[in-house]
Amino acid sequence: MKKKSQFCNVRCNYLDCNKRYKRNESDMKKIILGFILLSTVSIGFGQTEPSKETKTNRIKVVKGGEPVVEKGAEQKSPADELKACEAQLKAINAKEAHLKADPKRNKEALDNGWYREAERNKLILSTRIKELKKEINK
Repeated sequence: MKKKSQFCNVRCNYLDCNKRYKRNESDMKKIILGFILLSTVSIGFGQTEPSKETKTNRIKVVKGGEPVVEKGAEQKSPADELKACEAQLKAINAKEAHLKADPKRNKEALDNGWYREAERNKLILSTRIKELKKEINK
């Protein structure tokens, strides 16, 4: 029988060490992938939790009757609602001026129908402002 040379013995030890390293590397990959999966799932479930904030709704005034309030809605005073409507109308006008200043954004807004929606919202807000002013002046 031939004796194994010292080189062969060193080479064999190197291969054994390399196999151990690859095995540890695959274990680390499994641990990291498991952690990523677990964190992704926990984030996903965290986003589906219902919101705890309550949204305030406007009071709907019906002609010839009392104001109709949806269940669970907080009532705003007419003065507060008037301020909110005027602020929203002012914001729409400011955004319209900003869009008209930039030709690229103006074209995008035209293509997306933003101006039509803005005009509709302006009309709704202006009529609501008139109603609220009448209600306040009573």
